Amino acid sequence: MEFLKKNWLGLLSIVISVGTWLSFWLRFSPFTWDSFSVMATTMGVIVTFLVGFQIWTVIDNKEFKKEVKAEQKEVKDTLQSVVYQELINQFIINFEFSMVYNEIGRNLSHYLKFALQTIQLGLSCNQIEKCNLVIKGMLEVIENSSVEFTNRQHSMLLDIFYNIKIPDPTSGLNTKGLEYVGERIRKATII
Repeated sequence: MEFLKKNWLGLLSIVISVGTWLSFWLRFSPFTWDSFSVMATTMGVIVTFLVGFQIWTVIDNKEFKKEVKAEQKEVKDTLQSVVYQELINQFIINFEFSMVYNEIGRNLSHYLKFALQTIQLGLSCNQIEKCNLVIKGMLEVIENSSVEFTNRQHSMLLDIFYNIKIPDPTSGLNTKGLEYVGERIRKATII
């Protein structure tokens, strides 16, 4: 009984709807088919299916767009990881070459080229400690050798040096040592 008290309005509307349907469908005259009613009914069914299809397409497109965005994000993250790993690999290769040229001690311009490239790559990979080791090695080599380059070597070293993006002083990079190396390269003797 309590169900009827709570839902009397809904039940009344259902009873009225069923009564209306019965009054139209229970006729005493014979049921006839005419071409206009069949055409109107067919058009109504087709329009209903088309509207339903449009709604389904919109819903399905939203899910497809979400899937595409998720795939794009995954590809972007993977690509960034690959690019970062490539930078790390280049950094390690240049670091090793600079160490080899440091130990050989034959050609100052090649050593400084690899050392400056190592710092440039190391800063982009956030390898500050190794960059400081390279700067320390460059300072030792520059202090113990005469700084003489050909014009081409000099311009190449300056180009690499000026392309290094020095971070803020709080990063821990030995910026004073790096600036001293740059000053020595700028004031080098051209042979």
